[in-house]
Amino acid sequence: MGMQTAESVSINNSILKEILSNKNCSVGKYLAPMSCVEDNGTISEYFITPFVTISKKQVLIISRVINGNWYESLRIINSLIADISFKYDLKKDAYTILLHAYFNVIGLEQFYEVDTSNGNQLNKISFTVLENILS
Repeated sequence: MGMQTAESVSINNSILKEILSNKNCSVGKYLAPMSCVEDNGTISEYFITPFVTISKKQVLIISRVINGNWYESLRIINSLIADISFKYDLKKDAYTILLHAYFNVIGLEQFYEVDTSNGNQLNKISFTVLENILS
């Protein structure tokens, strides 16, 4: 088993696993660690959780642990999606893509739907909307 980073330990305290379990989602990999190199040379770490809902919708959750500036941390969604697309031949129109932001310092979690038809714009969603997407 690989070493766990402080980020992977903290995000394992997330409510994500419980939500997926309660919605009977078929999860392949849960919080699989990933990293990409941004244009400026910075290495960004993130996690992916691809799964299928009980109604057979394919969903990809990209999780980020946020320790500092949340705006800077979330604005790289384009780089993350490009990295996943390159590594896994991701068909963006086949998946509902969600961004899961885990604010490490305060244990707050936010979910955003990624609008891939509109330049990967992030739209903050409530837990009710999240549960509807996962149904």
